[in-house]
Amino acid sequence: KDLGIGPQIRQSVINLIEKTVGVGDVVASRILSLATEVTKVYNPDTPFGNRIETNRRNTVTDIDHKWREDDINTADHFNPNTGPTASDATQARKGNTLDFIGVKVQTGLIANQMVTNQGFMDELERQTTDSLVAILRKKDLVYLTETEDATGPVFKMAGILPKIVAASHVVASGTSPPGCVTAANLDSAIRAIFNDAGSRSLEIFCKPKQAECIHALLSAAFPGLTPLDFIRFYGQIQGACISTVYYSQLVGAIPVYSDTQISSGNLLVCDTRLLVPNGFRLGGLAGPFVLAMARTDLSDPRLVFDAVTLEYRNLNAHSKVTGLA
Repeated sequence: KDLGIGPQIRQSVINLIEKTVGVGDVVASRILSLATEVTKVYNPDTPFGNRIETNRRNTVTDIDHKWREDDINTADHFNPNTGPTASDATQARKGNTLDFIGVKVQTGLIANQMVTNQGFMDELERQTTDSLVAILRKKDLVYLTETEDATGPVFKMAGILPKIVAASHVVASGTSPPGCVTAANLDSAIRAIFNDAGSRSLEIFCKPKQAECIHALLSAAFPGLTPLDFIRFYGQIQGACISTVYYSQLVGAIPVYSDTQISSGNLLVCDTRLLVPNGFRLGGLAGPFVLAMARTDLSDPRLVFDAVTLEYRNLNAHSKVTGLA
């Protein structure tokens, strides 16, 4: 229809209408992978998450991820004419829910440009980096303590502590009021893992107060221990910020990490090699992701998020001590 205006102005109006429809109705968006960026972000406050994030991971393709738990106690005598029992009949199928964790970032274009012109770092980049740190902290908390919710609409995976339920792997401190962990507590937790899974490569994650208690146990067992001896005691510290070590007569020296996000009253003894935080691919891209939505009101809202779940390849390789201060 002739709008009674010149052809150039008319074309501008048409473009404006098309842009309005694209923003309001289609909601154009783009998704980028931050997988290379997250390797540059190190958070010393999340030792448990840092440890298990280095394990080889699979790609999750369903909201309910299932795997076969490793089982080393199934071999037995068998009839050579019929063969042994099929492994699928003796190895349990486990499942965990895919968990989405994210932070919304919204930066004004003018404010961002003003900061950039003053020589500071890009405001959107800063907020995105901060979002990655926030997601790392949340994942650490979820890996440790989250209770599974597979019904949605907000899906949550289960952390390792709620999954440890076997009687021999749940050691009650037995002190009232709650106090420090004891050598008897730790030895019981370690013995259960050693007997049921055979694991010797163990690590302890606990609140700072319990790390202090464990260091007191180490000092009492080895009086006169100097800081240099302490470093030699564990051998090579593998680039991780350990708080102290515990010496077990059964498996030897065990590094102890202070993790403020472990739930109150709990201490975790585990073989981190058997915990696998699997990832999720979106459009063929590995997470974490940034979802940039259509630009409106001179701002660029973005969602920085990740989708992960946790495999427990052998639940017998983990124990917990409960009832601590």
